[in-house]
Amino acid sequence: MNYIVFKNIDSRSVKGLIISELPPITKPKMRVRIDTIDGKDGSDTVNLGFEAYTKTVKIGLTKGYDIDNIISWFHGEGDIQFSNEPDKVYRVKVYEQIDFERLLRFRTANVKFYTQPFKYSATERTRAFATNGIQSLDIRNAGNYFSKPLITFTGTGDITVYVNGAKKCELALDSNESITLDADKQEAFFGDVLKNRKMDGEFITFEIGKNTLTWTGSLSKIEITYYSRWL
Repeated sequence: MNYIVFKNIDSRSVKGLIISELPPITKPKMRVRIDTIDGKDGSDTVNLGFEAYTKTVKIGLTKGYDIDNIISWFHGEGDIQFSNEPDKVYRVKVYEQIDFERLLRFRTANVKFYTQPFKYSATERTRAFATNGIQSLDIRNAGNYFSKPLITFTGTGDITVYVNGAKKCELALDSNESITLDADKQEAFFGDVLKNRKMDGEFITFEIGKNTLTWTGSLSKIEITYYSRWL
């Protein structure tokens, strides 16, 4: 039986809703710029990053459905899992109008999810490390593409962070202060407070496989999320 889990709600728990057809597992398309230079044969291509794309789910109705509840659920944005790929999570948004009149009349309709190009583990959890007495730790990116993790550092004073021996960034923390580095959004913050001025350098990324995170200075805790990523 096909199902989806959208915004932490399983479609099998939505009364009267049927997931008739799931989207295929596909790889996102790379955005490319083609440069042609006078006097040079051929052309050069420059990769500009992967495109977001649309995943379409066909839905149906059975007896006892609550159309208002279904309309409310298929709205907004969040994480989604598909039963043909239950170990992965996508970040999606519903922005196109759904033909609910057709759904009521013919008991079938399409829901289009605007999907970000990368997917994440459905079971991978935030890892928290008490760093008193240590100056390094190993993190494995189990995905098939380099990852852009969410990392929260808690400590005091000047901190320098390295990944696989390469210097990445410097942090300037007050006493027992926390700062979160979001490599995906390229922002430094904690809670609702921006802290970009307390960070200098590059945002941390993890290559496929084992990555060794080291630092100088006084850190008491590190929390890491989204350390694996797949195309």
